Amino acid sequence: MLDGEIGHLSGGDNVLEREGYAASAGFSLGLFALGEDALGFMDTLVGRLCQYVHGKEIHNVMDGTPINVDVTAPGAIIALGLIFLKTESEVMMSRLSIPHTHFDLQYVRPDFIMLRVIALNLIMWSRVHLSNDWIQSQIPEIIKNGVKGLSDDDEMDAEAFVQAYVHIVAGACISLCNLRFSGTKNGNAQELLYDYAIYFLNEIKAVNTASGNNLPKGLYCYVD
Repeated sequence: MLDGEIGHLSGGDNVLEREGYAASAGFSLGLFALGEDALGFMDTLVGRLCQYVHGKEIHNVMDGTPINVDVTAPGAIIALGLIFLKTESEVMMSRLSIPHTHFDLQYVRPDFIMLRVIALNLIMWSRVHLSNDWIQSQIPEIIKNGVKGLSDDDEMDAEAFVQAYVHIVAGACISLCNLRFSGTKNGNAQELLYDYAIYFLNEIKAVNTASGNNLPKGLYCYVD
């Protein structure tokens, strides 16, 4: 079973090899069951994938070894997004929700948050709208407030807020321009993506001093 392959340990000690193997298995599983809305007749599969995402106590079905969520989560998130493609499943929306607490922000890797955003928007396809307001709506209030008051937070909290903010915005832009409106030649999508590209470039080195957006500033100190 492909879900078992997501958690399968490769023969070597190369971490990147294991991560790539798990992600490939996730893509394969997702494409195999594309848009099938698996809830109801594949509960065990969906439950196991969610365990791969959230890090519950789980062991590999093949050899009984503990699962490394840092390896399994990307493939599982991708698989769930594809399995529930355009299904508008509220259940999966809750299971792949974006962190809304300080604890979750410390617990969930920022790149996994980005994958969750992309998967959620594959599932909630009809709710993806071409606007800056929609992109901002993807960001939980706790993160918005956190990046507005960076000077008031300790460095650990500030880094968690900024990393989450950047990855959520990136995930929303990918969902919008690289998936939902991919190949449409939509000028508004291009302009919106360009504005965010300039915004992030300005955070690294000023390239457009005429930018008039109200997006948070000073993020570069907290992003690698």
